[in-house]
Amino acid sequence: MRRLIRPFDPQSLAYPWKNADPRLDTLSETVQEIAAVAERQKESRSATFERIWSAAHAAAGLSAPRLNPSLHPQFAVPFLSEPWYCCAEPTRDLLVSIGVQKPVPKQAVATADGFV
Repeated sequence: MRRLIRPFDPQSLAYPWKNADPRLDTLSETVQEIAAVAERQKESRSATFERIWSAAHAAAGLSAPRLNPSLHPQFAVPFLSEPWYCCAEPTRDLLVSIGVQKPVPKQAVATADGFV
């Protein structure tokens, strides 16, 4: 891993790195873009997953098998933009929003999640 990690980037507060297989970095960018567009357009999770499924197979040089949604249970699946996920792997939209201070409302109450 040490060969892959670049010097600390104070702008992004991270140690950037590239995968030894550049196709994985390309796939990661593609999946992040699919998730970001899906979030902005309020696309269904199943439609988003199908696009990611196809992109992953295409990156591997494989044909994506057809998904049969009736075989999958119908329960709530988290979005890729939920706070518990996006903080671990923020989207470009979230990174752009970092540093932009939102005004604190009058009579705001501080909580663990911010201001209410």
